[in-house]
Amino acid sequence: MGKMSHAQIVASLTAYNPKAKLGDLNLYAEAFQQWQEATANIRENGAVCAHPRTGQPMPNPYLAVQTAALKNLQRFARLKTDSLWRVEGEAQP
Repeated sequence: MGKMSHAQIVASLTAYNPKAKLGDLNLYAEAFQQWQEATANIRENGAVCAHPRTGQPMPNPYLAVQTAALKNLQRFARLKTDSLWRVEGEAQP
């Protein structure tokens, strides 16, 4: 899945949710971007990373960001969001 811009996310959500409030779509887009960023960091650095000062293993701080973003995304369960979660290269309907 490629990283989408805020405008791309809102455009996709608007296309599939024409009656949704723009504020809700923007809030979902913000949470989705946070989830994307956190997930990319976790993929790159792992769930356990080195503490910046001590070098000791520690949980990646982006795990908390990812979890918080997912909780926010779940608040909008009524929205049709499948278009955002497709795997890159997957056939579009």
